[in-house]
Amino acid sequence: MNKPQLILDIAGVILTNLSPSYWQEIALAAEIPYDYLKVLFKNEVREALWTGRISEEDFWVWLNKHFPIVEPQYARNLIDKHLRQLPAFDHLSSWSQLADIHLLSNHRKEWLT
Repeated sequence: MNKPQLILDIAGVILTNLSPSYWQEIALAAEIPYDYLKVLFKNEVREALWTGRISEEDFWVWLNKHFPIVEPQYARNLIDKHLRQLPAFDHLSSWSQLADIHLLSNHRKEWLT
């Protein structure tokens, strides 16, 4: 029997997005305005990070270079704090009995495991 295909975006469906709460907390730790961090991230590293052109480690180096006050391990730990399961997460097992589930995401795979 062929099952229906169910395609779900991880961000905002299975797990919360990092933005803006994660970035606000990073800005607070860096003692800079949130809007400044947002613009800098967008202009310098966002596309490369989300498309895999730079590694996760490259991102932490970038963050530490611009904001040495923010320890990379602290910033990594904040990811666990801000990526939270949404209600759909608890249904994946039962849904998989009814459909083939395909998960899509532009989150770094390192942040999802």
